[in-house]
Amino acid sequence: MNAFMRTAFYLLALICFGIGIATSLPLCSAFQIGGDESAEFIKAYLWSQDFPLYSVVWNNQPPLHTALLGTLFKLFGGTVCVARAGALCFGISLVTALFLIVKQRSGWLAGLVAASCVVMAPHTLTLGVSAMLELPAIGTALWSFWFVRKAASGRRALWLILSGVSLGVALQIKLTAAVIGPALFVEVAALCSGASWRERARMMCADTALITTSTLAAFLTIALLLGGSYEQMWAFFFSPQLKAYLKQHAEYQFSFQALPAHREGWMGALAGLILIMMRKRWRLTIAPLVLLSVVLFIHILHRPWWWYYYLHFAVPLAWLTGDAVAELIRSLRHSGQNRGAGRRWIATGATLVMAILAWQMASLGCMRLLREWDNIQHLPRAEDDMIVTKMKEHKQGTKWAYAKDAAYPFHAGINVIPELAVLPRNRFWAEKISEHEVAVIIARYRPEQLLLQGSEHALQKILSGDYAMVLSNETHRLYVRQPKTLPALKKGEK
Repeated sequence: MNAFMRTAFYLLALICFGIGIATSLPLCSAFQIGGDESAEFIKAYLWSQDFPLYSVVWNNQPPLHTALLGTLFKLFGGTVCVARAGALCFGISLVTALFLIVKQRSGWLAGLVAASCVVMAPHTLTLGVSAMLELPAIGTALWSFWFVRKAASGRRALWLILSGVSLGVALQIKLTAAVIGPALFVEVAALCSGASWRERARMMCADTALITTSTLAAFLTIALLLGGSYEQMWAFFFSPQLKAYLKQHAEYQFSFQALPAHREGWMGALAGLILIMMRKRWRLTIAPLVLLSVVLFIHILHRPWWWYYYLHFAVPLAWLTGDAVAELIRSLRHSGQNRGAGRRWIATGATLVMAILAWQMASLGCMRLLREWDNIQHLPRAEDDMIVTKMKEHKQGTKWAYAKDAAYPFHAGINVIPELAVLPRNRFWAEKISEHEVAVIIARYRPEQLLLQGSEHALQKILSGDYAMVLSNETHRLYVRQPKTLPALKKGEK
């Protein structure tokens, strides 16, 4: 099969895979799949209506994902279906990048195992169909490894520049893509060759400088094109109030209890490391090993830990598992060529390890994937939500709405107050906004609909005016501003 036919086959398989997911899961109807979807929905929707990020719409992330999603909204309409179709494309991109990286050095079977392992990892399916930032950032950054490996086959400068551009684009989606950096530069160093260590060092410095320059150029170019100030983002991340809050709350700290949930991934990675140590093939596995070490080090120290950060572990674990399969196949081939007793023992051991890995992936990984698939299929639908329905009933005449969870007005097709569009918990933790400031902004806009959670005492003065409660349940209360009654017409007036 020539290169063109292989590429066509891969593309066809990816298209069928994407169509299968899109038609099997409720991407166009689920109220919320990933926990942070609503913030990404509403930021992109407001951006598509020319409300600028940072200066008007609060944002603690780089702007590229919002701009991409907002552009899709401009072209195809501001719906969850459009947003999740974009998310699915990013998910397929991540799986494809990992498959090609492992396949390039270890063969197609190892690449297929790595791709399958990352798909079956905890939360990957959810992230792959949610309009969230983590998977697009990590998936885009992964392509930088593939470009580096392509550099070894010719046109070195071009591929290294593309690698840096890929990393710069990923950083403009989310800064957590920086976890890829150390492993990428180790990969560059591993690929450098020369007659002497001086020559290899010179080549490594030149390649590293080219990738770094390309990364900075891509990052700054996107910043200039999209505009906006990044001061808001830096001030949030380095807020002493946020650090103090997280230090007092241990539930936002990384726990090793999260690791046994992906037992087959850790087992495959361990098998890969043992095999590569025995065969002294460190150049094969140095990049995923460094990535895994960096991620573990960062999350032990860093707070907060969110569930979607597990993707940082899933990628190197899947990569190492794919390499383990490649080494097991090599061991079987070598033992088949040499009929000695020692080789028979090696063949028996390799076969046993492969059988255990296959059983673990089938019994644990596949079952986890099926459970996650079933959970997504049974998520509440937006059209069945009473709050969304009631907000739609009062949509006519509504210019602004307020809700801490912007998913409700977004599904109802109603604009939210731009300054209050994004109200995550950590914005309050960092003291970048307060309930009093929220009340002041609401009083200035006088929104036609108010969706409240809890007491929200700061808003009681506003509610005592011309608002009437039209819906109440265990968690929310919906208020609608009543039009002022017109005075009776006097005799002779029209």
